[in-house]
Amino acid sequence: MNSFTVFTCAALLFAAPCIALAQNETAANSLPDPADMRVMVPAPDYHSPLDDYRGITEAVDSPAKNWRSANDHIGKEGGMGGMDMSGDTGQHQHGGKP
Repeated sequence: MNSFTVFTCAALLFAAPCIALAQNETAANSLPDPADMRVMVPAPDYHSPLDDYRGITEAVDSPAKNWRSANDHIGKEGGMGGMDMSGDTGQHQHGGKP
C-alpha cells in the first residue's frame, strides 16, 4: 500500500469517532421522557398478514384434479406394465439384510 492510502484510512478511522462525539445534544434532549405516562403516543398501526389472503379455488386444472386423473389413467393401463425391464436381472443390492 502506498502512503496516501494509509493516510486516507487513518484519517477516516480518526474522523468517525469525532463525528459521533460532535452530535447535537439538543436533538437527543427534545425527545419525551419514556417514563412519563402523560406523553401522547400514536396508536399502533397493525396490519395482519392474512388481510390479503386468497383462498384456494377449485378449478378444473387444479393440481389435485390433475393427479387424480393421471392416477386413474395409469390404473386403467395396468400400472407399471408398460415399463421395459428386459435388461433387469432382478439382482438389486440394498443397504440392509433381508
